Amino acid sequence: INIATYGDELLFTSEKGIFNFDRATGRFSPDKRFENVPGRPEAGVYHIEQDNEGSLWISAYDENERWIAKLRRDDNGLYLPDDTPFRPLPAVWCDVIYPDEEGVVWIGISNSIYSFDTKKERNYEQPFQTLIRRVTISQIDSVIFNGTNYRVDADGNNVISQLQPDQLRPRLNFSDNRLEFEFAAPFYDSHDQTEYSWFLEGEDRAWTGWASETRANYTYLREGHYTFRVRARNVYGVESSEASFEFYISPPWHRTIAAYIGYLLLLTLFIYGIVIFNSRRLKKEKIILEGIVRERTAEIMKQKEEIEAQRDKIAEQNKNITDSIEYAQRIQTAILPPGDYVRELLPQRFILFLPRDIVSGDFYWLTKKHRRIISVAADCTGHGVPGGFMSMLGIAFLNEIVNKSPDNVTAADILNQLREQVIASLHQTGKTGEAQDGMDISLFILEWEKKKLEFAGANNPLIIIRDGEIIEIKGDKMPIGIHDRADMPFTNHTLDLENEDVIYTFSDGYQDQFGGPRGKKFMIKRFKHLLIDIHKNPMSEQKDILLAKLEEWQGTFERVDDIIVMGVRI
Repeated sequence: INIATYGDELLFTSEKGIFNFDRATGRFSPDKRFENVPGRPEAGVYHIEQDNEGSLWISAYDENERWIAKLRRDDNGLYLPDDTPFRPLPAVWCDVIYPDEEGVVWIGISNSIYSFDTKKERNYEQPFQTLIRRVTISQIDSVIFNGTNYRVDADGNNVISQLQPDQLRPRLNFSDNRLEFEFAAPFYDSHDQTEYSWFLEGEDRAWTGWASETRANYTYLREGHYTFRVRARNVYGVESSEASFEFYISPPWHRTIAAYIGYLLLLTLFIYGIVIFNSRRLKKEKIILEGIVRERTAEIMKQKEEIEAQRDKIAEQNKNITDSIEYAQRIQTAILPPGDYVRELLPQRFILFLPRDIVSGDFYWLTKKHRRIISVAADCTGHGVPGGFMSMLGIAFLNEIVNKSPDNVTAADILNQLREQVIASLHQTGKTGEAQDGMDISLFILEWEKKKLEFAGANNPLIIIRDGEIIEIKGDKMPIGIHDRADMPFTNHTLDLENEDVIYTFSDGYQDQFGGPRGKKFMIKRFKHLLIDIHKNPMSEQKDILLAKLEEWQGTFERVDDIIVMGVRI
């Protein structure tokens, strides 16, 4: 909080804006004259200074940047901020604002001092242009436009033109369909903050977002007429006039009009040949028709026998495949924690485990290590047999990691080691086109006696409901597997628990299920409300309610994914 004088008043600046002090009530309250200051949501005011002419100057800040503004008073007596002249300044803390007697405002930022002369007027809305500097065919590095349009005058001389004349609208071969556009804007105030947006009419659906890039690349364009359009926006937020470049890409030879005519001629000759050939064939067949009928009848009977044999063979193969998958289900069920073991570790709990197919890509895992219970709810890539393989791989790795780890191993340590095991086992390198197999996990470690909880998550969160309120701990936005953040460790969260807290971990299968009257997803928001509604029920009833609600929502829609929801009451 800083204090500034304003006439015979005192003003107080803070992260919530500008306040005054009411001596009658002895309370601070927001000054309504400054209700529009600093002009951005969730922003505060650090400095406020008044110059000799009564104008006010502020330094303001929010979570991401800092800025300077002059306050202008409107007809209603309210102050409005204007930060346009100061946008080129660094967006860092302002240490001091000092208006001197000659109308110059001195601004101290970090190790630099800036001056602003209030007596000099400037038009910040001054228009400027964007220029297309060069257009190049990428694959052969050939320049087809070098930044200047010209037209031929009556004397045959080339004259510079603002518009692209017909003779400079190139007609490119289809093989030259990879282009690079270079552009710039001759506006020199903080030119490094000038941003560009472009749109290739005939290819793009909308303008790109604003960016500092001065090049645009397009590859493998189809034949047709195109217009590349680009515009700039300077540091003061003023947009330039638009520059454009028209060109045409010819179709490949096999899609030209001459080619289609040739195709038509060939088709006509082909049909004519077929007619002649069939006429002759029919004449011959007429002579031996009866013999052919007998031969065909015998062939049909033989084919019938072959089809029946193939049908029986396919039925047997399908049965063998189904038997194999059902056996895989028994193996997967066998390696999941048995019911008695789960009841021993977590007396008040439920586990809703619903594979989409016979075997599941979701799995749950529990163990106890030195008075600490480790619980996992995981969602592997895919479902069915591929997901089942991944789930068994994950359970094997978890058993190995926990058995070899010290008693005080953290939840994040387990996920870090599991990610290393998965990447190494699947030989993942991060190359383009490589399979991105892995899993999303919620893992928590529970110490009953101390009522302590550790949590680490890979994309999936953990939810605690306490006294009807949700406490959500989000997992890290990265999977167990190769990822551009695979070198970053997982975050280890710790939390004190209270009696009657209910802990939920889950995959995305429940909230992603389609259904309802409009065929929409169940969604995480509706899922959280459902958990709040049922969290006081006995744990077994919660499982029944979740299953019944899922079946009601799903209706006639197919199940879209495996489902795992785990709940534990403290």
